[in-house]
Amino acid sequence: MKNLVKTVLVGFVALFANTFAVAQEVEAAKPQRGQRQDRVDSFKMNLTEQFSIYSFDSGTITQWDTKLDFKLDNDVKVDIVLPVFNDESQANSTGVGDVNVNLTYDNAVEFLGFSVDIFGGVGVPLDGDYSSSDCTFSGGAALSATWEALDFTQSVKYTLVNDYTYMPVFGGFVEDNVFALESTLKYNVSDKFGICGNIDQFYTDGQNVITVGPSVSYNFAHNISFNAGVAFAVTEDLDVEDMDTVTTFGLGFKF
Repeated sequence: MKNLVKTVLVGFVALFANTFAVAQEVEAAKPQRGQRQDRVDSFKMNLTEQFSIYSFDSGTITQWDTKLDFKLDNDVKVDIVLPVFNDESQANSTGVGDVNVNLTYDNAVEFLGFSVDIFGGVGVPLDGDYSSSDCTFSGGAALSATWEALDFTQSVKYTLVNDYTYMPVFGGFVEDNVFALESTLKYNVSDKFGICGNIDQFYTDGQNVITVGPSVSYNFAHNISFNAGVAFAVTEDLDVEDMDTVTTFGLGFKF
């Protein structure tokens, strides 16, 4: 069944990409040689390696995300994420989770200086130790605004779970849908350095976690960036032992 779902998903993504490309060609006049070269040169791809360490009273869970993202045009972005987990409470078991494919429509709505991005995606299990029982589906939106050196972002996300899926913030597998809220206020000290305050909230049936903490970002160059942060659990109601902190750090590369 999972192989069939994967085959259908790959076919759907290929069909969507082909349909989108055809629609773009029909909508615009045929570009000249120089214009076609400009379109090719404007294509950009980003690679991000992100680590998250969840510290519980019973041990730690480490998550390593490899993320590849690119734009189909100026407004539509695609990102593909493959997570790898290690759970000390499971005899240091290491394995992959679900590969997640997401689409984001940037600036879908703009009003009073605010902009809203809309996103949705699907998670496909890969038969790993931390794979879901079946595909998961998610959707949400992100509201953002900028005032001089301050950037504010508020996102909401809802994930539909069929039977069970692995969520390290809850300390393991969950069997219910998940609602998440992420709030970030960033002060840009300079073009290269930024300081953030973050509030993250996660809810599922009978369980919840709220974390608060700072993070920083630094651009070593125009195509290399670094981020790091720590979040402290201020409210939690979990089926497992209490969570203390979430430590994150990562590197981003632009191509």
